[in-house]
Amino acid sequence: MFDRKGYIAIEREDLDVDEDQMFEDVIGAGAEDLQTSEEVFEIYTDPKDFPDVRDELQKKYDLASAELTMVPQNTVPVPADKVEQLQRLIDKLEDEDDVSEVYTSAEFPED
Repeated sequence: MFDRKGYIAIEREDLDVDEDQMFEDVIGAGAEDLQTSEEVFEIYTDPKDFPDVRDELQKKYDLASAELTMVPQNTVPVPADKVEQLQRLIDKLEDEDDVSEVYTSAEFPED
């Protein structure tokens, strides 16, 4: 199953903010969660709070992405030998005119 969430991404390249400061800013803006990697800060919000959180964070940061999306409750690892096949399926679904969005719970192996 999936949960509807607001999603905001802020790229860390050339950003002089540590995780503690970003966490304070994100929680202060009303977000629910912050996940970090070397490349990006990922912020998750309740859908009804998304516009306010987005607007508040835009005052301080350049947002790489800001959207309402579906986040999987559980992920399923994809075997390395099936990655290409699954990616082709996802690409074909996204190319269909009758399909507006494609969400997956697949957890692809890291390169």
